[in-house]
Amino acid sequence: MLKPEVFEKIYRRLDEVSPLSCDCGKECGAVCCSRKAFDDGSEPYIYLLPGEKEYLESRTSCLEIKRELRAEHDFPESYGEYVYVLYCREAGACDRRFRPIQCRTFPLMPYITDEGELLLGFYDGELPYNCPLIEDNRELQEDFIKATYEAWEMLLEDDAIRDLIKLK
Repeated sequence: MLKPEVFEKIYRRLDEVSPLSCDCGKECGAVCCSRKAFDDGSEPYIYLLPGEKEYLESRTSCLEIKRELRAEHDFPESYGEYVYVLYCREAGACDRRFRPIQCRTFPLMPYITDEGELLLGFYDGELPYNCPLIEDNRELQEDFIKATYEAWEMLLEDDAIRDLIKLK
């Protein structure tokens, strides 16, 4: 599990960048940051990476984090018995300082080639909403791409995170 200092370094670096030169939440009405149920009835949440729950809880108590059985999710055994998910409260209620890694790096996702090389690409899974950055194949800021790559390089030092990315 990564140490809190690693998460601190990653969070600080990602605080400096954004996918667009403007607030991308204005493009879609912050659909990914809403407590409102999606069309399929699901509530918005994001998985936390190993060690991220502890990091966030040491800095704030205003987050709604739930422990769920790993077996009920598509996560590798190296994650342990549980996964932790953060449930979004409502648009505008998020203290951006405490956004999880996957919120900070979206819409980019890490991929590992068969040769072990780290690549970034637009998230290609199903979403219960439309993200205009993905749908319109928007050009992202270079500093955001670079910082996201650096963050995932550090995160992939953790075996469970690496196993998860290989699984996806």
